[in-house]
Amino acid sequence: MTNKNKAAVAVIGGILVVLSVLAYFYVDLAKVNRERVNVSVVVYGSTAERWTAFRQGAEQAASDLDATVNFVTMEENDREEQERLMSGELENGAQGLAVALADTRAQAAEYVTATSGAVPMVLVESEIYGNASLSCVAANAYEMGKELARQALEDAPEDASIHMVWMGENRQSQKDRMAGFKDACREAGRQVQESLYPNQEAMRQVLKGDGTYVLAAIDDLTLETAVNVIGGKQENISLYGIGSSAQIVYALDQGLVKGIVFQNEFNMGYEAVDILVQKIRKGGAEEPMEIDFHHATGETLHEPEHERLLYPIIQ
Repeated sequence: MTNKNKAAVAVIGGILVVLSVLAYFYVDLAKVNRERVNVSVVVYGSTAERWTAFRQGAEQAASDLDATVNFVTMEENDREEQERLMSGELENGAQGLAVALADTRAQAAEYVTATSGAVPMVLVESEIYGNASLSCVAANAYEMGKELARQALEDAPEDASIHMVWMGENRQSQKDRMAGFKDACREAGRQVQESLYPNQEAMRQVLKGDGTYVLAAIDDLTLETAVNVIGGKQENISLYGIGSSAQIVYALDQGLVKGIVFQNEFNMGYEAVDILVQKIRKGGAEEPMEIDFHHATGETLHEPEHERLLYPIIQ
């Protein structure tokens, strides 16, 4: 080997040593900057099953970002319970909260706004109307309502009675979905009957009449309740709705539900925890994150993309 080649080898070797040292310190510094953080996710709804795909997304983000996530599902599903749970999580060491609010009206907004001033917080699915300072990860609720109307009206006979049904409107996302549905029906020249069903018995009473019904439920709970009330296949009732719980997907597969509109809940869970962890580590506000939504019928349910989103693997 010539002296020139020896010099070149020595230079290359020296560069490799320097790069190795820099890489060591970079990894060491990254570990310091990515010190494990503890976050809590508190969601409305009385069953954890409702949030299976969302929870998987949240836990995947926590795994990718060196975070620990505690997932909390409510039992009574009211504002007071959720506030108690959120306060309890903070007392137990949570450094930030991702919250699917059971109620976004004035009283709930006061607590959330005050709490978010003291600890990083990300809202999920429904923002607090008029408060743009809080990060919110959600699909476009208004457009989801319009898509639901498009599905419901596509095969509806001219003499069908169109009913938009719900069991409450505590969340801003519910109101936005309702507005989108009504606007789309109005644009199509169809009248909408708005029906508030506080319980299954009230829904049964309304459905006793003759005629052809098209029912459009604006959220998981209402759609599940409608499925339970209608029971078997009734030729005079066509049921559509927004939601993707296991019960809803099964009902779609069995023909009890004609079509659904649903959020990409895995992505919603992942992005919520991702934004929350970055807020804890780096501080600062984040822009609202709009996630995608999809629609499916019994005929398209088992397409690969829909199966990926609607049949999460149960751990």
